[in-house]
Amino acid sequence: MLARQPSLGEAKHDRPGIRQAAKVRKEKKLRAPPCLDIPVKRPGRMGLWTLLEGFLLLANALAILNEDRFLAPRGWSMSEVSGNGQTKSLKGQIVGLIYATQFLRMPLIALNVLIIVVKLVSG
Repeated sequence: MLARQPSLGEAKHDRPGIRQAAKVRKEKKLRAPPCLDIPVKRPGRMGLWTLLEGFLLLANALAILNEDRFLAPRGWSMSEVSGNGQTKSLKGQIVGLIYATQFLRMPLIALNVLIIVVKLVSG
């Protein structure tokens, strides 16, 4: 029996046997040796720890805002909000939160150090 000749558009390497062998070689290449079998964290899973880290990052962002350079030119200084009697408004509450995080910088630094140490120890 004569072997089937490939057509013009079909190359010799497109035959099923060769494709299968190339696939097996590729799979063998991608496998890691058993000694390097390290469990990988699944992305997209958010737990309580990740949520706390997010709140810590938000507190850090609020703590570094400078009143003279950033807040006052935009009308977000404490003197402007308290002078106009807007302390109960949403803007007044946000400005109060910013000032509270700036007031608690030392505990925030300690919390950052604690989180860094826990991350270094636990991986």
